[in-house]
Amino acid sequence: ETLWSQGYEIYRRWQGRVKRTRVSLNAILQAFPEMDHDSLRPITVPDLETKVQGIRTQQALRLLGQCYDDKQEKTEEEADIEDVEDKCKSIDNWWKKVAQHRSFAPKWVPK
Repeated sequence: ETLWSQGYEIYRRWQGRVKRTRVSLNAILQAFPEMDHDSLRPITVPDLETKVQGIRTQQALRLLGQCYDDKQEKTEEEADIEDVEDKCKSIDNWWKKVAQHRSFAPKWVPK
């Protein structure tokens, strides 16, 4: 993201808090002080609406959707040893192809 887009996001969120159409993430986190991260049960929109004063359904849905997407990305990033070995073999094969065509390869490519 650009500095401009980040600045705009900060302004938009601030404006939402001033107009009382948004609740800050700090306020949401403070509404759940007893959370035990080892035994979390899923938080639902009604949970947020009950515990977080002023949160609207739209913000609760957006927040939970983004949390779900982040969780999915982190799960997909986890790789096992076979995935790593496959990637290494793929890179090794690529280097072998580059070495076969050494005249086209940059000088930093090993022989």
